[in-house]
Amino acid sequence: MTPSTRRRTAIRLAVIVAVVVPSVFGFVHYQRTSDLGIFLFRGSHYWFKLARSAEGADEAKAHLQRIIDATQYGVNIAQNHVNSLDETQERLRMFNLLVEIAPNEHWRKLYLLDVQRQRSLLGPTQEGKPDGA
Repeated sequence: MTPSTRRRTAIRLAVIVAVVVPSVFGFVHYQRTSDLGIFLFRGSHYWFKLARSAEGADEAKAHLQRIIDATQYGVNIAQNHVNSLDETQERLRMFNLLVEIAPNEHWRKLYLLDVQRQRSLLGPTQEGKPDGA
């Protein structure tokens, strides 16, 4: 490899890095902050993960609200995320949060039905126990 070939290769690599890296970061930012990104490009997963790990109910509700407000399908997306959880106790917790922030009475009733289903899965002895108890 001659010095001029190395130089051209280095310049090409620098251009590729200068274009690709900002594009990736830009896409991730768009995915997480835009309504279309939350709906279409799986940005809802980011907000749902934040909601699950939030320390307080208000913080968790704020993250879930981002999903619900993204599009007309946000209520379905949030419901599907909660239904995909393995732990019944965690599903119950998240559905209770969704009941509180439901955009209308129709969705509030649907989320309440989900809460009742989760409670029936837990049984009478585990209903009030925190995770791991």
